[in-house]
Amino acid sequence: MAPNRTTLLHASTLVAARLLVTVAVLWLGFEALSDDDFARVTLAQQFAEAPQLDPTGTSWLPFPFWLNGSLMAAFGRSLGVARAVTVLIACAFSLLLYASARMSRVPPTAAWLGVLIWTFVPVGVFAGASTVPELSTAALCASSLLLLRRSDLRASLVAAALVLPATLSRYEAWPIALFVAISIGIPPKDARRSGLSKASMAGRFGAVVLALLGPIAWISWNWHAHGDPMHFHARVSAYWFAWGGGTQPPWDMLAAYPKTVIFGAPVLVASAVGAVYWTQHREHLRSWLRPALGALVMLVALTLAQSTGGAPTHHPERTLLLVWAIGWIATADLLAGEFARRGRGWDLWRRAWLAGVIVFMLVRTHALTPWYGVRRSEEVQLGRWLGENTHGPVLLAPIDFGYFAVMAGMGDPDRVMLASSVDPRAATAPSPFEDEARLRERIARDSVQWLAATGEQARVAERMGDKRFGLGPWSVVSVK
Repeated sequence: MAPNRTTLLHASTLVAARLLVTVAVLWLGFEALSDDDFARVTLAQQFAEAPQLDPTGTSWLPFPFWLNGSLMAAFGRSLGVARAVTVLIACAFSLLLYASARMSRVPPTAAWLGVLIWTFVPVGVFAGASTVPELSTAALCASSLLLLRRSDLRASLVAAALVLPATLSRYEAWPIALFVAISIGIPPKDARRSGLSKASMAGRFGAVVLALLGPIAWISWNWHAHGDPMHFHARVSAYWFAWGGGTQPPWDMLAAYPKTVIFGAPVLVASAVGAVYWTQHREHLRSWLRPALGALVMLVALTLAQSTGGAPTHHPERTLLLVWAIGWIATADLLAGEFARRGRGWDLWRRAWLAGVIVFMLVRTHALTPWYGVRRSEEVQLGRWLGENTHGPVLLAPIDFGYFAVMAGMGDPDRVMLASSVDPRAATAPSPFEDEARLRERIARDSVQWLAATGEQARVAERMGDKRFGLGPWSVVSVK
């Protein structure tokens, strides 16, 4: 088959696989990884309405909001648009990972196999169906590490350019950026033996700066905006400890990520061990040293962050998508070489291995879907009703962080005011919905036209006007 036709076939099947698994888990009932999914949508909606350099003013990095918010500004601010954008981004970054594997001299079929299997990794399936940046960050970081298999300046510049948006998306990309910068700054022995020209040295220096630009810029911004260059870490760790982090035994915190790498991907571990054992060309195996070391650096950094409150709070296994991407592409590359060396008789074993791996992952995804993530369909429906049937300010009595799903469903989060805070870092203040006089005062002060509450607070709200909508525990009242 002609090279262009092969590339087109590989790209189309990768996109089709991503669409297939995304539709499948949504049909099975998956809704969101956590309430952060909806929080990110509301912030992107706000960015689409009023763009700014730091869209959140919090510890969240800005690139995902720049990207998603810009697309939502063009196509609409609804939750449906946000989810469609998420799927398109997941497809695009799968293709980016495939292109980077090809550019790093992985044979076409091996690059396709590695990315295809990675597409079926259960955690990646859920992340690809969610409005969070973990999948795209993993693809960017893995692509950058793959290019370190080459020693030329062009590959170094592309690797640095890819890691830049990753460092402005998720903090686990920062140790990867540091590793990429060091790797570019210390070229392989063959490049040093042949000599480096001034132009090459200047280009490498520029690539090093480019790789580190994201963390440097964000630290500088925090210093300027908050008076503390590490403000983002203080905010993340404060939430983590308030949420209940740090209560595990020290050994459990240190072992969490290494254990997840192994037990979260047992088929990969077995396949990788077999690939390393069978590989006859040790030079081929050594070509994977830098990507493997980069993945290890991130694993160590996450383990250390776990003990200081800087690690992800929800579903930390999502941050390991990078490790599994490198692992599957490397394994496919090594096994492809061995299958080819052993002749056509081994082609059947290759196909059986691929089918077995994908079937195992699909079965595991099916088993995980009913309980993985959060269910916020009622809150989303409530938000859609409010968006379609109300005007003016809405005062909402939150139960938990599910209020973000209401705001995302509305498509106009600026109209929602919270009656009280559910942030574990904030001092608990009584809700005005608990007292009729306080609620009337709040309605008058903020010109509230609609109330949304549950339980006893809903009964207090109904004394303020007419109940216009009910869904599950929720009641919506039009203020008289």
